[in-house]
Amino acid sequence: MQQIPSKRILYGMRNAKQQTGKTFQSVSAHEMTCSHSLLFLLSGKASLIVGENRLEMRKDSVYYCPANTLLQVLNSQSESEVLQLEFDVLMELMNGSFMPIDSIRELDEKMRPSAIDKALQLARQVHREWNSNIPEDKLLAQAGLYQLVHLVLTAAINSSVDLLEKLDLTRKYLHSHYRDTITIADLAQQMDVSVKYYMELFRRYYGISAKQYLTDIRMEAARRLLARGGASMYSVARDAGYKDEFYFSRRFKQVNGVSPTVFMQSRKRKIAVLDSSFIGLLLPLNYVPLAAPVHPVWRSYFYQEIGDQVSLKLSVGRSTAVVNANIKLLSDQNERFDMILYPDYLNGEQIKCLELTGVELILVEWNRQSWQKQLATIAERLEAQVEVERWMTGYRSRLETARVMLQERTQSRSLLFMLIEGSVAYQCYDRGVAEVVFGELGLQPATSVNPDMKIPLSIEQLLTIDPDYLMLLIYQDEETMNYWQELQQEESWHELKAVRSGRIYSLAPFPWRDYAPLSLDLIINELSERLSADVCP
Repeated sequence: MQQIPSKRILYGMRNAKQQTGKTFQSVSAHEMTCSHSLLFLLSGKASLIVGENRLEMRKDSVYYCPANTLLQVLNSQSESEVLQLEFDVLMELMNGSFMPIDSIRELDEKMRPSAIDKALQLARQVHREWNSNIPEDKLLAQAGLYQLVHLVLTAAINSSVDLLEKLDLTRKYLHSHYRDTITIADLAQQMDVSVKYYMELFRRYYGISAKQYLTDIRMEAARRLLARGGASMYSVARDAGYKDEFYFSRRFKQVNGVSPTVFMQSRKRKIAVLDSSFIGLLLPLNYVPLAAPVHPVWRSYFYQEIGDQVSLKLSVGRSTAVVNANIKLLSDQNERFDMILYPDYLNGEQIKCLELTGVELILVEWNRQSWQKQLATIAERLEAQVEVERWMTGYRSRLETARVMLQERTQSRSLLFMLIEGSVAYQCYDRGVAEVVFGELGLQPATSVNPDMKIPLSIEQLLTIDPDYLMLLIYQDEETMNYWQELQQEESWHELKAVRSGRIYSLAPFPWRDYAPLSLDLIINELSERLSADVCP
Protein backbone atom coordinates (compact mmCIF):
# COMPACT_ATOMS: atom_id res chain seq x y z
CA MET A 1 0.00 0.00 0.00
CA GLN A 2 1.04 3.61 -0.38
CA GLN A 3 3.27 5.01 2.35
CA ILE A 4 1.32 7.16 4.82
CA PRO A 5 2.90 10.02 6.78
CA SER A 6 3.83 8.70 10.24
CA LYS A 7 2.27 11.68 12.04
CA ARG A 8 -1.19 10.35 11.08
CA ILE A 9 -0.54 6.82 12.36
CA LEU A 10 -1.08 5.44 15.87
CA TYR A 11 0.39 2.16 17.13
CA GLY A 12 -1.20 0.38 20.08
CA MET A 13 0.18 -2.64 21.95
CA ARG A 14 -2.20 -5.59 22.15
CA ASN A 15 -0.04 -8.45 23.44
CA ALA A 16 3.55 -9.64 23.83
CA LYS A 17 4.33 -13.34 24.16
CA GLN A 18 7.29 -15.65 23.95
CA GLN A 19 6.48 -19.07 22.56
CA THR A 20 8.52 -22.21 23.04
CA GLY A 21 8.59 -25.26 20.82
CA LYS A 22 6.04 -27.05 23.00
CA THR A 23 3.72 -24.04 22.83
CA PHE A 24 3.41 -23.89 19.10
CA GLN A 25 4.21 -27.50 18.25
CA SER A 26 0.55 -28.35 18.64
CA VAL A 27 -0.63 -25.63 16.24
CA SER A 28 -2.10 -27.54 13.33
CA ALA A 29 -4.31 -25.00 11.63
CA HIS A 30 -3.70 -21.53 10.27
CA GLU A 31 -4.68 -18.74 12.60
CA MET A 32 -6.25 -15.56 11.18
CA THR A 33 -4.62 -12.63 12.95
CA CYS A 34 -6.71 -9.89 14.52
CA SER A 35 -3.77 -7.51 14.79
CA HIS A 36 -0.32 -6.83 13.34
CA SER A 37 2.70 -8.81 14.55
CA LEU A 38 6.46 -8.50 14.67
CA LEU A 39 8.19 -11.84 15.23
CA PHE A 40 11.74 -12.72 16.25
CA LEU A 41 13.48 -16.11 16.36
CA LEU A 42 15.34 -16.23 19.69
CA SER A 43 16.75 -19.77 19.51
CA GLY A 44 16.46 -23.05 17.66
CA LYS A 45 14.76 -23.37 14.30
CA ALA A 46 11.25 -22.41 13.21
CA SER A 47 9.20 -21.62 10.12
CA LEU A 48 6.52 -19.02 9.49
CA ILE A 49 3.55 -19.33 7.20
CA VAL A 50 2.26 -15.83 6.43
CA GLY A 51 -0.61 -15.90 3.97
CA GLU A 52 0.59 -18.15 1.14
CA ASN A 53 4.29 -17.66 1.88
CA ARG A 54 6.43 -19.99 3.95
CA LEU A 55 9.62 -18.55 5.47
CA GLU A 56 12.46 -20.21 7.34
CA MET A 57 13.06 -17.92 10.30
CA ARG A 58 16.54 -16.53 10.96
CA LYS A 59 17.99 -14.89 14.05
CA ASP A 60 19.25 -11.95 11.99
CA SER A 61 15.80 -10.95 10.72
CA VAL A 62 12.57 -9.33 11.89
CA TYR A 63 9.33 -10.74 10.49
CA TYR A 64 6.12 -8.79 10.00
CA CYS A 65 2.61 -10.18 9.65
CA PRO A 66 -0.22 -7.77 8.71
CA ALA A 67 -3.63 -7.82 10.35
CA ASN A 68 -6.33 -10.16 9.00
CA THR A 69 -3.72 -12.53 7.56
CA LEU A 70 -3.33 -16.27 7.92
CA LEU A 71 -0.42 -16.90 10.31
CA GLN A 72 1.14 -20.12 11.52
CA VAL A 73 4.39 -20.71 13.41
CA LEU A 74 5.94 -24.16 12.95
CA ASN A 75 8.72 -25.51 15.15
CA SER A 76 11.66 -27.52 13.93
CA GLN A 77 13.11 -28.12 17.38
CA SER A 78 11.48 -28.44 20.78
CA GLU A 79 13.80 -25.81 22.25
CA SER A 80 12.85 -23.22 19.61
CA GLU A 81 11.76 -19.84 20.97
CA VAL A 82 9.83 -17.17 19.08
CA LEU A 83 8.99 -13.72 20.44
CA GLN A 84 5.79 -12.20 19.08
CA LEU A 85 4.58 -8.62 19.59
CA GLU A 86 0.97 -7.95 18.61
CA PHE A 87 -0.28 -4.42 18.01
CA ASP A 88 -2.96 -2.37 16.25
CA VAL A 89 -2.35 0.34 13.66
CA LEU A 90 -4.80 3.22 13.21
CA MET A 91 -4.86 6.02 10.64
CA GLU A 92 -6.30 9.44 11.44
CA LEU A 93 -9.04 10.58 9.06
CA MET A 94 -9.89 14.14 8.00
CA ASN A 95 -12.73 14.33 10.53
CA GLY A 96 -10.41 13.43 13.40
CA SER A 97 -11.60 9.85 13.82
CA PHE A 98 -9.29 6.82 13.35
CA MET A 99 -9.56 3.87 10.97
CA PRO A 100 -7.73 0.53 11.36
CA ILE A 101 -5.07 -0.22 8.73
CA ASP A 102 -4.63 -3.79 7.54
CA SER A 103 -1.02 -3.51 6.34
CA ILE A 104 2.06 -1.29 6.49
CA ARG A 105 4.20 -2.46 3.60
CA GLU A 106 7.32 -0.66 4.85
CA LEU A 107 7.41 -2.90 7.95
CA ASP A 108 7.94 -5.90 5.71
CA GLU A 109 11.35 -4.73 4.44
CA LYS A 110 14.45 -6.65 5.49
CA MET A 111 16.55 -4.94 8.16
CA ARG A 112 20.25 -4.29 8.12
CA PRO A 113 22.05 -6.79 10.38
CA SER A 114 23.72 -3.92 12.24
CA ALA A 115 20.23 -2.95 13.54
CA ILE A 116 19.03 -6.46 14.42
CA ASP A 117 20.67 -6.60 17.85
CA LYS A 118 19.13 -3.30 18.87
CA ALA A 119 15.72 -4.38 17.52
CA LEU A 120 15.87 -7.63 19.48
CA GLN A 121 16.90 -5.77 22.62
CA LEU A 122 13.91 -3.43 22.25
CA ALA A 123 11.56 -6.36 21.55
CA ARG A 124 12.69 -8.17 24.73
CA GLN A 125 12.22 -4.95 26.67
CA VAL A 126 8.68 -4.48 25.33
CA HIS A 127 7.85 -8.10 26.18
CA ARG A 128 9.22 -7.75 29.70
CA GLU A 129 7.42 -4.44 30.41
CA TRP A 130 4.12 -5.59 28.88
CA ASN A 131 4.10 -8.68 31.11
CA SER A 132 5.27 -6.81 34.24
CA ASN A 133 3.26 -7.00 37.45
CA ILE A 134 3.35 -3.21 37.59
CA PRO A 135 0.42 -1.87 35.51
CA GLU A 136 2.21 1.40 34.69
CA ASP A 137 4.97 -0.54 32.91
CA LYS A 138 2.56 -1.09 30.03
CA LEU A 139 3.10 2.59 29.19
CA LEU A 140 6.81 1.87 28.87
CA ALA A 141 5.99 -1.10 26.63
CA GLN A 142 3.86 1.18 24.45
CA ALA A 143 6.73 3.68 24.18
CA GLY A 144 9.12 0.82 23.38
CA LEU A 145 6.83 -0.29 20.55
CA TYR A 146 7.11 3.14 18.94
CA GLN A 147 10.90 2.96 19.24
CA LEU A 148 10.93 -0.50 17.71
CA VAL A 149 8.67 0.43 14.77
CA HIS A 150 10.79 3.53 14.16
CA LEU A 151 13.92 1.38 14.09
CA VAL A 152 12.40 -1.14 11.67
CA LEU A 153 11.24 1.63 9.32
CA THR A 154 14.49 3.59 9.34
CA ALA A 155 16.88 0.63 9.28
CA ALA A 156 15.07 -1.21 6.51
CA ILE A 157 17.02 -2.15 3.41
CA ASN A 158 15.57 -0.38 0.39
CA SER A 159 14.39 -3.10 -1.97
CA SER A 160 14.20 -0.76 -4.97
CA VAL A 161 16.92 0.25 -7.41
CA ASP A 162 19.16 1.61 -4.62
CA LEU A 163 19.67 -1.94 -3.34
CA LEU A 164 20.56 -3.12 -6.84
CA GLU A 165 23.04 -0.25 -7.22
CA LYS A 166 24.76 -1.18 -3.94
CA LEU A 167 24.88 -4.80 -5.03
CA ASP A 168 26.37 -3.75 -8.34
CA LEU A 169 29.06 -1.78 -6.50
CA THR A 170 30.16 -4.99 -4.80
CA ARG A 171 30.18 -6.72 -8.20
CA LYS A 172 32.45 -3.98 -9.53
CA TYR A 173 34.59 -4.34 -6.43
CA LEU A 174 35.19 -7.96 -7.44
CA HIS A 175 36.42 -6.79 -10.85
CA SER A 176 38.91 -4.33 -9.36
CA HIS A 177 40.10 -6.47 -6.41
CA TYR A 178 40.00 -10.03 -7.77
CA ARG A 179 43.76 -10.36 -7.13
CA ASP A 180 43.12 -9.91 -3.40
CA THR A 181 41.74 -12.35 -0.86
CA ILE A 182 37.98 -11.70 -0.86
CA THR A 183 35.31 -13.34 1.29
CA ILE A 184 31.54 -13.21 0.91
CA ALA A 185 31.44 -11.73 4.42
CA ASP A 186 33.52 -8.78 3.16
CA LEU A 187 31.05 -8.13 0.33
CA ALA A 188 28.01 -8.49 2.61
CA GLN A 189 29.58 -6.03 5.04
CA GLN A 190 29.96 -3.47 2.25
CA MET A 191 26.17 -3.59 1.80
CA ASP A 192 25.50 -3.92 5.53
CA VAL A 193 23.47 -7.09 5.04
CA SER A 194 23.86 -10.64 6.30
CA VAL A 195 26.00 -13.13 4.38
CA LYS A 196 22.99 -15.32 3.57
CA TYR A 197 20.91 -12.38 2.33
CA TYR A 198 23.82 -11.15 0.20
CA MET A 199 24.23 -14.57 -1.38
CA GLU A 200 20.50 -14.71 -2.13
CA LEU A 201 20.55 -11.23 -3.71
CA PHE A 202 23.61 -11.92 -5.85
CA ARG A 203 22.22 -15.15 -7.27
CA ARG A 204 18.80 -13.56 -7.85
CA TYR A 205 20.17 -10.63 -9.88
CA TYR A 206 23.17 -12.20 -11.61
CA GLY A 207 22.06 -15.80 -12.01
CA ILE A 208 25.17 -17.32 -10.37
CA SER A 209 26.75 -17.29 -6.94
CA ALA A 210 29.17 -14.54 -5.92
CA LYS A 211 31.89 -17.17 -5.47
CA GLN A 212 31.39 -18.49 -9.00
CA TYR A 213 31.32 -14.94 -10.33
CA LEU A 214 34.71 -14.26 -8.71
CA THR A 215 36.07 -17.47 -10.21
CA ASP A 216 34.84 -16.38 -13.66
CA ILE A 217 36.58 -12.99 -13.28
CA ARG A 218 39.83 -14.65 -12.25
CA MET A 219 39.65 -17.15 -15.10
CA GLU A 220 38.97 -14.34 -17.58
CA ALA A 221 42.04 -12.52 -16.25
CA ALA A 222 44.07 -15.73 -16.55
CA ARG A 223 42.97 -16.30 -20.15
CA ARG A 224 43.86 -12.70 -21.00
CA LEU A 225 47.31 -13.08 -19.42
CA LEU A 226 47.94 -16.41 -21.12
CA ALA A 227 46.90 -14.96 -24.48
CA ARG A 228 49.75 -12.45 -24.16
CA GLY A 229 52.27 -15.26 -23.74
CA GLY A 230 55.76 -15.08 -22.30
CA ALA A 231 54.77 -15.11 -18.61
CA SER A 232 55.56 -17.86 -16.12
CA MET A 233 52.73 -19.94 -14.70
CA TYR A 234 53.53 -18.59 -11.24
CA SER A 235 53.10 -14.96 -12.32
CA VAL A 236 49.90 -15.73 -14.27
CA ALA A 237 48.41 -17.48 -11.23
CA ARG A 238 49.42 -14.64 -8.91
CA ASP A 239 48.10 -11.89 -11.22
CA ALA A 240 44.82 -13.81 -11.60
CA GLY A 241 44.29 -13.98 -7.84
CA TYR A 242 45.66 -17.45 -7.04
CA LYS A 243 48.52 -17.92 -4.58
CA ASP A 244 49.13 -21.57 -5.50
CA GLU A 245 50.10 -22.10 -9.17
CA PHE A 246 49.35 -25.84 -9.01
CA TYR A 247 45.85 -25.27 -7.67
CA PHE A 248 45.41 -22.61 -10.36
CA SER A 249 46.42 -25.04 -13.11
CA ARG A 250 43.97 -27.68 -11.88
CA ARG A 251 41.16 -25.11 -11.55
CA PHE A 252 41.90 -23.64 -14.98
CA LYS A 253 41.62 -27.05 -16.64
CA GLN A 254 38.37 -27.77 -14.79
CA VAL A 255 36.82 -24.53 -16.05
CA ASN A 256 38.32 -24.32 -19.55
CA GLY A 257 38.77 -27.98 -20.48
CA VAL A 258 42.46 -27.53 -21.33
CA SER A 259 45.56 -26.79 -19.29
CA PRO A 260 46.94 -23.22 -19.12
CA THR A 261 49.90 -24.30 -21.27
CA VAL A 262 47.69 -25.69 -24.04
CA PHE A 263 45.50 -22.57 -23.92
CA MET A 264 48.59 -20.34 -24.24
CA GLN A 265 49.77 -22.28 -27.30
CA SER A 266 46.33 -21.95 -28.93
CA ARG A 267 46.51 -18.14 -28.77
CA LYS A 268 49.79 -17.73 -30.64
CA ARG A 269 48.22 -16.99 -34.02
CA LYS A 270 49.62 -13.87 -35.64
CA ILE A 271 46.55 -11.82 -36.51
CA ALA A 272 46.37 -8.41 -38.19
CA VAL A 273 43.24 -6.24 -38.30
CA LEU A 274 42.61 -3.30 -40.60
CA ASP A 275 39.88 -1.65 -38.51
CA SER A 276 40.13 -0.70 -34.84
CA SER A 277 36.59 -1.99 -34.23
CA PHE A 278 37.84 -5.51 -34.91
CA ILE A 279 39.95 -5.36 -31.77
CA GLY A 280 36.59 -5.34 -29.94
CA LEU A 281 35.76 -8.59 -31.75
CA LEU A 282 39.00 -10.35 -30.79
CA LEU A 283 39.46 -9.39 -27.13
CA PRO A 284 36.22 -11.10 -25.95
CA LEU A 285 37.67 -14.26 -27.53
CA ASN A 286 41.01 -13.75 -25.73
CA TYR A 287 42.95 -13.04 -28.92
CA VAL A 288 45.28 -10.04 -29.18
CA PRO A 289 46.16 -8.84 -32.71
CA LEU A 290 49.84 -8.48 -33.60
CA ALA A 291 49.03 -5.58 -35.94
CA ALA A 292 46.12 -3.18 -35.39
CA PRO A 293 45.09 0.51 -35.64
CA VAL A 294 45.74 1.89 -32.15
CA HIS A 295 46.40 5.46 -31.06
CA PRO A 296 47.19 6.88 -27.59
CA VAL A 297 44.41 9.50 -27.99
CA TRP A 298 41.83 8.28 -30.51
CA ARG A 299 41.87 4.70 -29.25
CA SER A 300 43.34 5.25 -25.78
CA TYR A 301 41.40 2.33 -24.27
CA PHE A 302 42.96 -0.20 -26.63
CA TYR A 303 46.33 1.52 -26.41
CA GLN A 304 46.36 1.15 -22.64
CA GLU A 305 44.98 -2.39 -22.64
CA ILE A 306 47.05 -4.06 -25.38
CA GLY A 307 49.37 -1.37 -26.76
CA ASP A 308 52.49 -3.15 -25.53
CA GLN A 309 51.43 -6.36 -27.32
CA VAL A 310 50.62 -4.80 -30.70
CA SER A 311 54.03 -4.84 -32.38
CA LEU A 312 52.82 -3.10 -35.54
CA LYS A 313 50.65 -0.09 -34.73
CA LEU A 314 48.59 0.93 -37.76
CA SER A 315 46.94 4.31 -38.26
CA VAL A 316 43.38 4.88 -37.03
CA GLY A 317 40.89 5.89 -39.74
CA ARG A 318 38.79 4.64 -42.64
CA SER A 319 39.73 7.04 -45.41
CA THR A 320 41.22 5.60 -48.61
CA ALA A 321 44.61 7.14 -47.86
CA VAL A 322 44.77 5.70 -44.34
CA VAL A 323 43.67 2.22 -45.46
CA ASN A 324 46.19 2.21 -48.34
CA ALA A 325 48.99 3.19 -45.99
CA ASN A 326 48.04 0.42 -43.52
CA ILE A 327 47.92 -2.22 -46.27
CA LYS A 328 51.39 -1.14 -47.45
CA LEU A 329 52.73 -1.46 -43.88
CA LEU A 330 51.38 -5.02 -43.67
CA SER A 331 52.81 -5.92 -47.09
CA ASP A 332 56.25 -4.61 -46.18
CA GLN A 333 56.58 -6.74 -43.06
CA ASN A 334 59.18 -9.49 -43.10
CA GLU A 335 57.21 -11.44 -40.51
CA ARG A 336 54.35 -13.38 -42.06
CA PHE A 337 50.90 -13.11 -40.47
CA ASP A 338 48.60 -16.10 -40.09
CA MET A 339 45.49 -14.10 -41.04
CA ILE A 340 44.27 -10.60 -41.78
CA LEU A 341 40.78 -9.37 -40.86
CA TYR A 342 39.55 -6.75 -43.33
CA PRO A 343 36.27 -4.76 -43.51
CA ASP A 344 33.61 -4.74 -46.20
CA TYR A 345 34.23 -1.07 -47.09
CA LEU A 346 37.53 -1.82 -48.88
CA ASN A 347 37.55 -1.34 -52.66
CA GLY A 348 38.61 -3.93 -55.22
CA GLU A 349 42.11 -2.51 -55.64
CA GLN A 350 42.76 -2.62 -51.90
CA ILE A 351 41.57 -6.24 -51.66
CA LYS A 352 43.92 -7.22 -54.55
CA CYS A 353 46.84 -5.68 -52.65
CA LEU A 354 45.91 -7.75 -49.59
CA GLU A 355 45.68 -10.94 -51.67
CA LEU A 356 49.26 -10.39 -52.87
CA THR A 357 50.49 -10.84 -49.30
CA GLY A 358 49.56 -14.54 -49.52
CA VAL A 359 48.05 -14.40 -46.03
CA GLU A 360 44.67 -15.96 -45.17
CA LEU A 361 42.07 -13.20 -45.45
CA ILE A 362 38.87 -13.02 -43.39
CA LEU A 363 36.13 -10.63 -44.47
CA VAL A 364 34.25 -8.95 -41.62
CA GLU A 365 30.93 -7.65 -42.92
CA TRP A 366 31.01 -4.65 -40.62
CA ASN A 367 28.33 -2.66 -42.46
CA ARG A 368 26.00 -5.54 -43.32
CA GLN A 369 26.03 -7.82 -40.26
CA SER A 370 25.06 -7.38 -36.63
CA TRP A 371 27.89 -7.47 -34.09
CA GLN A 372 26.50 -10.78 -32.80
CA LYS A 373 26.87 -12.35 -36.25
CA GLN A 374 30.33 -10.84 -36.71
CA LEU A 375 31.44 -12.23 -33.34
CA ALA A 376 30.04 -15.68 -34.08
CA THR A 377 31.72 -15.76 -37.51
CA ILE A 378 35.14 -14.81 -36.14
CA ALA A 379 34.77 -17.25 -33.24
CA GLU A 380 34.07 -20.06 -35.69
CA ARG A 381 37.13 -19.24 -37.81
CA LEU A 382 39.31 -19.10 -34.68
CA GLU A 383 37.69 -22.19 -33.11
CA ALA A 384 36.69 -20.11 -30.10
CA GLN A 385 33.02 -21.08 -29.77
CA VAL A 386 33.40 -21.80 -26.04
CA GLU A 387 34.79 -18.32 -25.44
CA VAL A 388 32.00 -16.61 -27.38
CA GLU A 389 29.31 -18.46 -25.45
CA ARG A 390 30.97 -17.60 -22.16
CA TRP A 391 31.30 -13.93 -23.08
CA MET A 392 27.72 -13.67 -24.34
CA THR A 393 26.40 -15.17 -21.09
CA GLY A 394 28.21 -12.51 -19.09
CA TYR A 395 27.07 -9.78 -21.48
CA ARG A 396 23.41 -10.74 -21.16
CA SER A 397 23.69 -10.75 -17.37
CA ARG A 398 25.29 -7.28 -17.32
CA LEU A 399 22.73 -6.03 -19.81
CA GLU A 400 19.74 -7.21 -17.75
CA THR A 401 21.13 -5.72 -14.54
CA ALA A 402 21.69 -2.37 -16.27
CA ARG A 403 18.26 -2.49 -17.92
CA VAL A 404 16.43 -2.87 -14.61
CA MET A 405 18.45 -0.16 -12.91
CA LEU A 406 18.36 2.36 -15.77
CA GLN A 407 14.65 2.01 -16.47
CA GLU A 408 13.93 2.54 -12.78
CA ARG A 409 16.33 5.47 -12.60
CA THR A 410 15.31 7.30 -15.77
CA GLN A 411 11.55 6.80 -15.20
CA SER A 412 10.79 6.96 -18.97
CA ARG A 413 12.63 10.25 -19.35
CA SER A 414 13.85 10.94 -22.89
CA LEU A 415 17.45 10.92 -24.13
CA LEU A 416 18.83 12.88 -27.07
CA PHE A 417 22.25 12.11 -28.52
CA MET A 418 23.66 15.28 -30.10
CA LEU A 419 26.83 15.57 -32.17
CA ILE A 420 28.50 18.97 -32.41
CA GLU A 421 30.76 19.20 -35.46
CA GLY A 422 32.08 22.47 -36.82
CA SER A 423 29.38 25.12 -36.46
CA VAL A 424 26.46 22.67 -36.59
CA ALA A 425 24.67 20.60 -33.95
CA TYR A 426 23.20 17.30 -35.15
CA GLN A 427 20.75 14.77 -33.82
CA CYS A 428 22.90 11.64 -34.13
CA TYR A 429 22.10 8.11 -32.99
CA ASP A 430 25.01 5.89 -33.94
CA ARG A 431 24.32 2.26 -34.77
CA GLY A 432 25.52 0.91 -31.42
CA VAL A 433 23.56 3.51 -29.43
CA ALA A 434 20.41 2.76 -31.42
CA GLU A 435 20.66 -1.00 -30.86
CA VAL A 436 21.80 -1.08 -27.24
CA VAL A 437 20.55 2.10 -25.51
CA PHE A 438 17.14 2.26 -27.16
CA GLY A 439 16.84 -1.38 -28.17
CA GLU A 440 18.23 -3.78 -25.59
CA LEU A 441 18.15 -1.38 -22.62
CA GLY A 442 14.72 -0.05 -23.66
CA LEU A 443 15.35 3.61 -22.80
CA GLN A 444 13.21 6.39 -24.29
CA PRO A 445 14.61 8.37 -27.26
CA ALA A 446 13.66 12.05 -27.48
CA THR A 447 13.09 11.78 -31.25
CA SER A 448 12.68 9.05 -33.82
CA VAL A 449 15.86 6.99 -34.12
CA ASN A 450 17.53 6.93 -37.53
CA PRO A 451 20.80 5.02 -37.00
CA ASP A 452 23.98 6.62 -38.36
CA MET A 453 22.10 9.65 -39.74
CA LYS A 454 23.17 13.18 -38.84
CA ILE A 455 20.16 15.49 -38.77
CA PRO A 456 20.92 19.22 -38.22
CA LEU A 457 19.27 20.81 -35.18
CA SER A 458 18.64 24.50 -34.63
CA ILE A 459 18.31 25.84 -31.10
CA GLU A 460 14.59 26.37 -31.79
CA GLN A 461 14.17 22.70 -32.76
CA LEU A 462 16.13 21.67 -29.70
CA LEU A 463 13.79 23.70 -27.49
CA THR A 464 10.79 22.00 -29.10
CA ILE A 465 12.27 18.54 -28.48
CA ASP A 466 13.37 19.57 -24.95
CA PRO A 467 14.91 16.21 -23.91
CA ASP A 468 15.28 15.13 -20.29
CA TYR A 469 18.88 13.98 -20.92
CA LEU A 470 21.40 15.44 -23.36
CA MET A 471 24.23 13.13 -24.38
CA LEU A 472 26.87 15.23 -26.17
CA LEU A 473 29.55 14.12 -28.63
CA ILE A 474 31.76 17.15 -29.29
CA TYR A 475 34.60 17.29 -31.81
CA GLN A 476 37.76 18.77 -30.35
CA ASP A 477 38.87 20.98 -33.28
CA GLU A 478 39.03 24.77 -32.90
CA GLU A 479 35.93 25.57 -35.00
CA THR A 480 33.77 23.11 -33.08
CA MET A 481 34.98 24.27 -29.68
CA ASN A 482 34.31 27.91 -30.57
CA TYR A 483 30.76 27.05 -31.65
CA TRP A 484 30.25 24.99 -28.47
CA GLN A 485 31.27 27.99 -26.35
CA GLU A 486 28.87 30.25 -28.27
CA LEU A 487 26.02 27.76 -27.90
CA GLN A 488 26.42 27.71 -24.13
CA GLN A 489 26.14 31.50 -24.03
CA GLU A 490 22.70 31.41 -25.71
CA GLU A 491 19.86 32.26 -23.38
CA SER A 492 17.72 29.59 -25.03
CA TRP A 493 20.31 26.93 -24.18
CA HIS A 494 19.72 27.50 -20.48
CA GLU A 495 15.96 27.07 -20.96
CA LEU A 496 16.44 23.42 -21.91
CA LYS A 497 15.11 20.98 -19.32
CA ALA A 498 18.27 18.86 -19.41
CA VAL A 499 20.50 21.91 -18.85
CA ARG A 500 18.35 23.25 -15.99
CA SER A 501 18.34 19.87 -14.22
CA GLY A 502 22.03 19.16 -14.81
CA ARG A 503 21.28 16.04 -16.91
CA ILE A 504 23.83 16.80 -19.60
CA TYR A 505 26.74 14.44 -20.27
CA SER A 506 29.80 14.79 -22.51
CA LEU A 507 30.81 11.54 -24.23
CA ALA A 508 34.03 10.42 -25.93
CA PRO A 509 33.98 9.04 -29.51
CA PHE A 510 35.11 5.67 -28.15
CA PRO A 511 33.17 3.63 -27.20
CA TRP A 512 30.07 5.64 -28.10
CA ARG A 513 30.64 5.84 -31.87
CA ASP A 514 32.16 2.38 -32.22
CA TYR A 515 30.33 -0.80 -33.20
CA ALA A 516 31.75 -3.98 -31.70
CA PRO A 517 30.78 -6.27 -28.82
CA LEU A 518 33.42 -4.89 -26.46
CA SER A 519 32.56 -1.24 -27.17
CA LEU A 520 28.84 -1.87 -26.62
CA ASP A 521 29.62 -3.61 -23.34
CA LEU A 522 31.60 -0.51 -22.31
CA ILE A 523 28.65 1.72 -23.32
CA ILE A 524 26.34 -0.22 -21.00
CA ASN A 525 28.78 0.10 -18.12
CA GLU A 526 29.46 3.82 -18.66
CA LEU A 527 25.77 4.68 -19.06
CA SER A 528 24.95 2.81 -15.85
CA GLU A 529 27.65 4.66 -13.92
CA ARG A 530 26.75 8.10 -15.27
CA LEU A 531 23.00 7.86 -14.74
CA SER A 532 23.13 5.96 -11.44
CA ALA A 533 23.79 9.24 -9.62
CA ASP A 534 20.63 10.80 -11.05
CA VAL A 535 18.04 11.33 -8.33
CA CYS A 536 14.40 10.82 -9.26
CA PRO A 537 11.98 13.32 -7.70
